[in-house]
Amino acid sequence: MTAQLTFLGWDAPPIQSLCNWLLKHAGTNSVLDLSNKTIVLPSASGIKHLQQALVEETTSRNLAILPPKITTVGGLPEQLYPHKPPASESFQHLAWVSAIRDVAINNGLKTLLPAMPARQNHHAWQQIAKTIATVHRELYGEGLAFSDMVDHCQRQGASHETLRWQELQLVQDAYFALLDQHKVWDLQSARVIALKNNELSVESSRRFVVAGCTDLSATFRRFLAAISNQTEFIVFSPQQFAHGFDDVGCLIPAEWDATIPSVPVSQVQLASDPNHQCELVLDTITGLPEDVTSCDILITTPDVNDEKQIVRQLHRHDVAATVPTGQSLSDTKPVVLVQGIRDYLADSNFDALSNLLRHPDVSNYILPNKSITATLRELTQYHEERLPLNDSDIRSLAKRYPALASAVDRIHDWTKTLNQVETAFQCHDALINLLTAVYGELTFDRETDIAQINSIKSIAQHSIELATAYDQLEQDVTLIEFLTQLLESLDSLSIPPTPKTDAITISGWLDAPWSTQPYVILTSVNEGIIPTTSNTELFIQDETRIALGLLNNQRRLARDAYALALLRHSRNLTVISKRTTYQGDPLPISRLLLHGPIEQQARLVKQFSSGEVTMGRNRLNDLATIHPLSPLEVEISPYKPESISVTSLRSYLSCPLRYYLAHVLRLKSTEDSSRELSPLTFGNLVHNVLYQFGVSECKNSIDKDEIFEFLKTAATKAFRRNYGKSGYPAVRLQLEQIYLRLSAFASWQARWRSDGWVIQEVEYNAPEPVPVLEDYPECKIHGRIDRIDYHPAKSTYAIFDYKTSESSDSPEASHKSSRPPGWSDLQLPMYRHLARGLTKDASILLGYISLGKELGKVGAQFATWDEATLLNADQTAVDVIRAIHNGDFSELSDNIDVKFDNYAELLGRTTLDHPGVKITGVSS
Repeated sequence: MTAQLTFLGWDAPPIQSLCNWLLKHAGTNSVLDLSNKTIVLPSASGIKHLQQALVEETTSRNLAILPPKITTVGGLPEQLYPHKPPASESFQHLAWVSAIRDVAINNGLKTLLPAMPARQNHHAWQQIAKTIATVHRELYGEGLAFSDMVDHCQRQGASHETLRWQELQLVQDAYFALLDQHKVWDLQSARVIALKNNELSVESSRRFVVAGCTDLSATFRRFLAAISNQTEFIVFSPQQFAHGFDDVGCLIPAEWDATIPSVPVSQVQLASDPNHQCELVLDTITGLPEDVTSCDILITTPDVNDEKQIVRQLHRHDVAATVPTGQSLSDTKPVVLVQGIRDYLADSNFDALSNLLRHPDVSNYILPNKSITATLRELTQYHEERLPLNDSDIRSLAKRYPALASAVDRIHDWTKTLNQVETAFQCHDALINLLTAVYGELTFDRETDIAQINSIKSIAQHSIELATAYDQLEQDVTLIEFLTQLLESLDSLSIPPTPKTDAITISGWLDAPWSTQPYVILTSVNEGIIPTTSNTELFIQDETRIALGLLNNQRRLARDAYALALLRHSRNLTVISKRTTYQGDPLPISRLLLHGPIEQQARLVKQFSSGEVTMGRNRLNDLATIHPLSPLEVEISPYKPESISVTSLRSYLSCPLRYYLAHVLRLKSTEDSSRELSPLTFGNLVHNVLYQFGVSECKNSIDKDEIFEFLKTAATKAFRRNYGKSGYPAVRLQLEQIYLRLSAFASWQARWRSDGWVIQEVEYNAPEPVPVLEDYPECKIHGRIDRIDYHPAKSTYAIFDYKTSESSDSPEASHKSSRPPGWSDLQLPMYRHLARGLTKDASILLGYISLGKELGKVGAQFATWDEATLLNADQTAVDVIRAIHNGDFSELSDNIDVKFDNYAELLGRTTLDHPGVKITGVSS
């Protein structure tokens, strides 16, 4: 029997057409006998859909079925020749590492690696080995060894490339030698050898149906050619396109160009950006006929970045979605735990400690009968107070941080066995014991905890495989290297999704034709995405790929053009092209859309290039029955303390609602992610040093060097006391910045004192709250003044506030505002009331001592307000205090930069789905 090509057209989904063809050619009145057939499909999802279709059709026709074998084309070769189990992926990877490193160290890679990594740089060697292994797999998939590349480069006269491939051949030979030494197979080379030695063995009664496998490597095509007399090749295309397929049903790239799909302009939508694309997806769904169910809809995402955002938007509108790839294994709690252990043991850095303590499984294990809240509170406090690089000082500060120190002790006890390992099997055993301690006593539900179960199984399986590979190759490994490689092997794995009924399916681009949904929404049809292109191959450029028949841009174009044609003719298709990426970079429209009637396509080009986009025509809100988040409800009420802090008046003027959250409800944000002193902490350190100066004998010095020496010593002691020697490098740089500012301050202070000014008070507190205006005795203020100086000859006081912010704004710039009531801060005007018990009726100057980054501006800056302006400030203060007493907190200002808004997350300013704030309560 010779090879047969059967054309089934493309007016129906390929799986549906194949199912109908099988029923027609293999069925009897009562039995569908496919037991002697092996059906080969290009996609695992196609297998699932064909199985479902066969069951549904035979059930509806009351037929018994003797099922076929169904496999992907990638799994076919091993059914055609006798073979041993191949070497594990871990073994192959380590064999490549060993081969590349040994050849390189023996001076065999001067062209490939002119700058060789250090032998102990395991990560670098593994990345190089991974790259070379990828090239090896691709070339052997086409039946080519590195020696064939040497021959090709010699024929082309490319001397430098010849040298490079000769060196790669040395590595490949060393790799094969290692495999032979351990009597294991490399899958790609085993296939080539089987074909070369004619080792194929197939039952003569076995029949093969190869359907839709249109883009295959040379090796796969040779396997198909070898069984062609027992094979029927199914092509999903009209007979008129027969010239576009070879004798095993693969595309002939030259016959498939961008003109093939010819998608009507009426089916194309233009999105301004990825967010707008999501809106158009939802809009398209709402515009489908009423009898269309979620199961009838497929959304395909060629740009992998689109998947999560589209799922999120569907969820927002209460539309269930099934993602075939499932949850990434690296996102499961057990794998996150392994990563946390690896990071912590690498250098005990604070970030890793923080991640471990916040891991729910760890906290449940190390603090089984205690609340984790106290530990996390101390963790945050410890970090913000000391900005540590690691946990080296925590246990020595156990009295200050008792819960945190106890938790760290438990972590050390839990992980200490990992510090004692010497071999790969010891790494494996210690890791499994560690995980057993956490998960061994837990009970998992096989349905709801499937992610946890699969994750733990995968960790154990890949860990023992990795340990075995290290042992077989007799390679040394450290614990951190072992865990790093284990995590890399788990990174590409995922957990199969739990099937959902009545859910929209989301798929990748090349899987889309092998689904059965009648309605398809294809996103991101942009050049570089569809058709996919690649001009960055490290070892083999596109010209060489074309010459050798490797995967190249022409093949990619043919593959994508054919896939789009399949969808175009077999489904109700909507195509969306977006104008920008997630980063705002422009994207070109796909060439696959720029064909058909010239007038329509010209209009499409004009629309895209001019920025014209598709507007939604349906009501998206109809989809949402409930909002995933209810509004943040804030119940306000009058607040009548005995007095109001001077500094808090600024908060109310900025935003009444935020004042209420901060000063009445006392809500504050905390974090443990700082890498440098916060502006507040930086300022507090400087204030503390200046306070020490203000109460010392040195305050009367007119020697700038003496003043600076005192200030520098005080700053150094405070820094070491708070941050020790293990702080972040940026913190030590900030100390140097403090020295510079204190040096400039010392010069100003010496001149100021020489002019006759004497420091009278530092950190001055009024004995009791004072009223702002006599007519409003209930409106009292309190506060602390940084510094008060006195000039005896002038009988004048200077009331100062230290300013350590980066800028050196004047008092006017800091206090006055163009928005009603004309003030953004009332601090300095109120200071004159707080200091009245000291200053009496003497003349007063109000100002800042600026210590900003502009060293030339370090020193005093005085306000120039007249009496009328100060009285206006007093009246404003009274109005603010009365508003606080009355509970006037409902106003929410929107003119605060999100970066400096402590309540941005709480108020929904950084969360796309947040529905807003609801103010309740009655003012009085």
